Amino acid sequence: MDNQQNFSPKLLERKIQVLEAKLKGLLPGSGWTQADVRRVAFHRVDAEDVEQKGPTPVTDPVLKAAMDLCRAKHKLNEPDYPHSARERHEKQKSKPLPDFLRRIPKVLTPEQQESIYAFKHELTEMVDAILSEDCGDTALELSDEGRTVIASELSQHIDELLRKKVDDLESEDSKDRIGEHVAEYVREAIQKTIDKGCEGA
Repeated sequence: MDNQQNFSPKLLERKIQVLEAKLKGLLPGSGWTQADVRRVAFHRVDAEDVEQKGPTPVTDPVLKAAMDLCRAKHKLNEPDYPHSARERHEKQKSKPLPDFLRRIPKVLTPEQQESIYAFKHELTEMVDAILSEDCGDTALELSDEGRTVIASELSQHIDELLRKKVDDLESEDSKDRIGEHVAEYVREAIQKTIDKGCEGA
């Protein structure tokens, strides 16, 4: 949150090492896998710090350690976190959609919901495939955290797109255009992540 202490990069790196060890020690017998608790922690931290939905009590020591670790990593990568992350979030929300995707959301029928669910599954598989590829000429693979961040952002983006375009999901041409838009969106997100990593190197 905003009242996070300001640590030097060296102290943050040490804090991350301590939290990594703590999380590893708490995992056995907890019912969590490392991937699952990190994923949940990322979403909880994002909701609290970036979307400002307000803190929720965390009684699970494994989840708390994972959230502390997530925040420490954010702070190491971005000293002005969470303020800079909020600015990006607000800019993304205000980014206009392409004209062909603009549509007023409405109440969906069960058939429309099923159509959205089925096509979202296809798009999610496409996104996962792109995220698993080598990142262009840089020969740089995304970290697990980088993939998680982009996948989370894309999931929300896809939900919004499909609700706006639901009436056209029976058209293969329209679905192709949406697929092309999502593919371009994810590749832009990958490039931004790579550029950010290069700047921080």
